[in-house]
Amino acid sequence: MARPPEPDPQAVAAAQAARAARDREAAVARHIREARSAFAKQDLEGAIREWNEVLKIDPDNRTAQLERQKAVELQERLRRLK
Repeated sequence: MARPPEPDPQAVAAAQAARAARDREAAVARHIREARSAFAKQDLEGAIREWNEVLKIDPDNRTAQLERQKAVELQERLRRLK
């Protein structure tokens, strides 16, 4: 009985890279949903925490940078009112 051909190392690496990219995209999308949900519930700490998670995965995510800054500024304004 013939042995199956060995997988092409480049094809294996490309498939692994594609899966890792999909996993990162899914994680970013999940954290974005959680951040927006927390913000909508006025949970600024939770929103900031989730935006931080997005930025750990994707430091150049402009949306996360801006939305995090918005939550931080609002949190600071609320602290000053107390």
